[in-house]
Amino acid sequence: MKNVVVKSGIVIGSMLALSACSSAPTTPTTPTGPSYQTFAQAIANSTGTTPTPLGGSAIRSNGTTGALDITNSTGEIDHTNGNVSVNDGTKTLTAPNAYAAVNILTDGTATITATNSVISTSSYDYVISINQQYTTGSGTSAVSYDSSGFLGLVTATADIPSAGTATYTGASDATITTAGSTQRLTGGTSTLTADFSAGTATLTMTGFTTSTPALLDTITATGMGISGNTLSGGTLETLLNTANVDLTGLNTTTAASANFFGYDATNSIPDEVAGVILMQGDSGIVTGAFVAD
Repeated sequence: MKNVVVKSGIVIGSMLALSACSSAPTTPTTPTGPSYQTFAQAIANSTGTTPTPLGGSAIRSNGTTGALDITNSTGEIDHTNGNVSVNDGTKTLTAPNAYAAVNILTDGTATITATNSVISTSSYDYVISINQQYTTGSGTSAVSYDSSGFLGLVTATADIPSAGTATYTGASDATITTAGSTQRLTGGTSTLTADFSAGTATLTMTGFTTSTPALLDTITATGMGISGNTLSGGTLETLLNTANVDLTGLNTTTAASANFFGYDATNSIPDEVAGVILMQGDSGIVTGAFVAD
């Protein structure tokens, strides 16, 4: 096998390295977007004049109803004053003086905490794993929200290739809730193949570990659409021993969302990708998260 580039990912909660091979598209050859820094460097940068764009996706829980949905965040780091703003479609967090932040961004009404408790991003340069909490309304109409997902330095749209393919490998986890019981699947791997010519991507999450007999061993998302630095949609399936298994029942809805982060100048492709999936129906719920490079 010809390795164009070899990278490593981190399996959830461990230091097991996963190799990744990416086949480089033909264009672009140099980044035309912002000057890419790591997430840590961008937060600490107090001399830049151009804001650094942020993005990410998460699974959000409504504390009142228990309903789950996927949020897609946008935002920026303002290097002139250190402010970080993140909008998930419902709440805008504007954290002042992020230069002094240590894994926590808050404006007093919302908080984003960098965490590796769900899926480790400690070996990734441009994306971090986060939890976010905030409350909307007040008094009897107050609703609290809790989200888990990813936030990072998204790849500039101008730096998304228009041709070629790239394969990213890394880590994944999942949670299955059925009939009042919950099964956590950890230590999984993820493989995402992006076809930039077709504008589609395929995701496979597998190799999970669980303390009880697994209800599934693989989650796939085929036909995810690529639009700029975002990936979404597609057909989601849950498998056990290569056979489809229905864990959510009637009236199932599915959603998937992810982003490309950073830039691999050597191969002219986005450097990292991370996102979440959600399947929910009358009989159960399946959630998942993945990160890869």
